[in-house]
Amino acid sequence: MLFPDLLVDFPEECFGYMEKVSDKGLAPVIFVSPFMPDKLIAKVLRVSKPFLYLGVRPTTGIPTPVDVSALVKRVKGLGADNVVVGFGLRNDEDVREAIRGGAEGIAVGTAYVEAAAKQGVQAALDVVKRMRSILDEF
Repeated sequence: MLFPDLLVDFPEECFGYMEKVSDKGLAPVIFVSPFMPDKLIAKVLRVSKPFLYLGVRPTTGIPTPVDVSALVKRVKGLGADNVVVGFGLRNDEDVREAIRGGAEGIAVGTAYVEAAAKQGVQAALDVVKRMRSILDEF
């Protein structure tokens, strides 16, 4: 069960929610941003299973400069086993940098939705095919 904003909007209740989700047999996946302190990310790593969702920017569409590879390496250095990167991958090179940094996967949301809305389902599927071809490079 993916919780993209739980830690951001409800930090005090976050771990209680995760416990309840786990008690129901579901795996809580938590979103963290590059602006969260390492201590908090390390705490989340212990309960976010089967992966940690790492956003590279504070919000979609904000052109904040970021070294995607360094960010992934930072989180991997905290003990992350499985990192899926998204939320601000603005171009194909950002995707490559995430994988070079050690990410096990990428999340593509806005690019897919925008392609579908503007050009239809085939354009959205083309986004998926392009991402798959980048992953196949590695």
